[in-house]
Amino acid sequence: MMFISEKNDGTLKTMCLLSIMILIISVMGSVAYGQSPPKRPVEFRGMAYLDGSPAPDGMTVSIWANSNSLKMDEFTLEYGNGFFHKLGIEWDDASTAYDEGVTYDETTLETISFRLGSLQAAETATVKASEEGETEYIDLHFTSEAEDEEEEAAPTAPAYGSGIPLECQERWECTDWKPEVCPPSGMQTRECRDSNSCGTQENKPPETRDCRKPLLGISVELIDAYIEGDSLIAEIKIINSRAQEIDVNVTYMVMDEEEDIIMRESEIIRVADEKEYTKTFNITDIDDGEYTLDIDIVYDSVHAAYARKGFSISREVSPYKGVLLPRTGDALLLIVILGLIITVIITIRRARKKED
Repeated sequence: MMFISEKNDGTLKTMCLLSIMILIISVMGSVAYGQSPPKRPVEFRGMAYLDGSPAPDGMTVSIWANSNSLKMDEFTLEYGNGFFHKLGIEWDDASTAYDEGVTYDETTLETISFRLGSLQAAETATVKASEEGETEYIDLHFTSEAEDEEEEAAPTAPAYGSGIPLECQERWECTDWKPEVCPPSGMQTRECRDSNSCGTQENKPPETRDCRKPLLGISVELIDAYIEGDSLIAEIKIINSRAQEIDVNVTYMVMDEEEDIIMRESEIIRVADEKEYTKTFNITDIDDGEYTLDIDIVYDSVHAAYARKGFSISREVSPYKGVLLPRTGDALLLIVILGLIITVIITIRRARKKED
């Protein structure tokens, strides 16, 4: 028969406790650091035009993938000038048999399309995995004359995030628009083919487009944006290359990190050839944080120029400024680990006292 002395028994208990603590710490570490963060969407923002004028409020701009059959997101116009933002894509989950969105790689370059209600935009876009989390600017042009035709051709759209089996579903892949530079005729062409060879063309993307854009000769430069007290100071330059003096509609928007509009203001400015001016905004009611100032210029009902610059608001000076502090999750994990270490030390000391 084997007898275990009190001394050996205490040592054994200590070793068991240490093993359990190490196991717990390992599991918590793997949970905290082993999970992959969700893929961030690419978001689009810009101006929507209907028959050459800003699309009216209340209309919905939507973004589509999978050969114009899978709606990924939508935005209802509300700012009075056709402006939309936070229109994001969904990435496809390669582990499922369904198509949830855009392929997450660098080479596929699936065509992304846009709609205003049931109207199809002349513009399309592509995104790559390396552009994850970025914001792209695009102006969308729609023609109401094609509304009836679009309504007939538009397929029944699934709800957000729902998948469609890949078999028997059109999957169009298109070449780049040619010629690369818009020709005098104003028309570009491309070729599209169905990689699934369904034998139907119900969702075939357009193979011709009008690439002409108005030569407005207007540009804007946001020279600087900085904080003085409770004011945001913006130094702005508008350049007019046209032959005559013009009036432009300038819209200023302050956006937070979530692309939500915190402040919006518009004014009419007369520009001869060049106008450089300083604009002051009251930010008393805006919390500390990271923001962007966006400037949109519209002339003759057409979006003419755009500029953006980031700025920070920080009214309080932290005593820990310059000290690298852990994130909340990491701090909690660190506290738990320290607590476990202290518990182990106390247990070892008690065991040694019993041995003595």
